[in-house]
Amino acid sequence: MQLLNIEEASYQELRVVQDKLLELLRFYDSFCKQYNLKYWLAGGSMIGAIREEGIIPWDDDIDVFMPREDYERFVELFEKYNRDSHYALAQTTYEENYHFTCIGLHDLRTTFINEHSKDEDIMHGFYLDIMPMDYVATSGLGRFKQTISAILYDLFIVQRPARNQGKFVYFLTSSILSCVPGKAFKYRIAKFFEKQMIAKRTDKTTKMVELVTNIKALFRYHDVSIFDKTINVKFENGKFPVPIGYDQYLKACFGDYMSPPSEDSRKPKHKTVFIDTKNSYLDYKGIHYMKGEK
Repeated sequence: MQLLNIEEASYQELRVVQDKLLELLRFYDSFCKQYNLKYWLAGGSMIGAIREEGIIPWDDDIDVFMPREDYERFVELFEKYNRDSHYALAQTTYEENYHFTCIGLHDLRTTFINEHSKDEDIMHGFYLDIMPMDYVATSGLGRFKQTISAILYDLFIVQRPARNQGKFVYFLTSSILSCVPGKAFKYRIAKFFEKQMIAKRTDKTTKMVELVTNIKALFRYHDVSIFDKTINVKFENGKFPVPIGYDQYLKACFGDYMSPPSEDSRKPKHKTVFIDTKNSYLDYKGIHYMKGEK
């Protein structure tokens, strides 16, 4: 199946997209089980599991998160032991920028070209967003340093001004980025602040936080007990993990998550230029992305 802008897709077309995303999730789940890595469905995917027992009908992605130590182990183990050439990890490096704060697991046999990355020579397959869940620093000064470092990490890893945050924030972030030359130097700065924002778990650790999701999440601390145990819940035709305290977590993030949003809010959140569920994005270089180049 082929699509242009997913915002205009029918529910039947979205279902085809979702089935392809489920293939990715099953592969990821199998890999995590093989190496005893902890993860949970995240965001709208967690809501879907609890409220719908599957993907929310208008959703166009699947998100997961992992404790920081499992997140880093996953990257290391995947790069070392993955033997399936159909899948690859996408993460910003000195040479490539995905304009995401976390890693993505891509299906290289497919095409999912976002509007914001159509001029980037990067992976454009269907992907699973994989985000870390971090421990909150135990001191007030440590938490302040962690928050500022996370904001600067997000800015320099994405390497784009903050949008939808008001004109002042856009101007400020644009000015900061313009003072730092080149992608490689910005990436080096991002990695510096990434190290500064990561807190190790100690006996005094009581809270966890999403440092790379959005600005609001930085100030939303969750009890460690929410994530200390995992349960498997029905999600489409399988069972997948959510934290034992999913209700407390979802209420803190989304409020009344069991009530669907208004009709006019039930739409995909991505803006795409081209989607193909059966052919690799490499077939479309110079056509739907990097136009004019081969």
